[in-house]
Amino acid sequence: MRKSMVIFSVLMCSVAAAAPKAGDRVLAVWGDGFFYPGRVQALTDGGASVAFDDGDVANVPFDKLRAIDWRVGSDVQCNFKNQGKYYPGKIARMDGETIAIAYADGDSETATISRCRSR
Repeated sequence: MRKSMVIFSVLMCSVAAAAPKAGDRVLAVWGDGFFYPGRVQALTDGGASVAFDDGDVANVPFDKLRAIDWRVGSDVQCNFKNQGKYYPGKIARMDGETIAIAYADGDSETATISRCRSR
């Protein structure tokens, strides 16, 4: 009985530690099923109000939020030259939120994570 209580407590601490708080940068799922960068505005019942980098705001359940986990080599889709169309590529270099993207078709550019999304 004690062992299971300890395991339960450890699991609850792990979940609580992963919960976002107001002001955190996150990736959050939008209606199209992709994760986009945004900032938690406030916690809501079962989720968070997220201000996406493009200006949209939505209530997102906790299971549709994650820390920004992109790094060099991550697969992303980015809005090429900010013209409204997303193309697949990989992050080739990162400096904070500025990234170099190597697109699958051979093009490349430097942008910010605000122009990217992932699955």
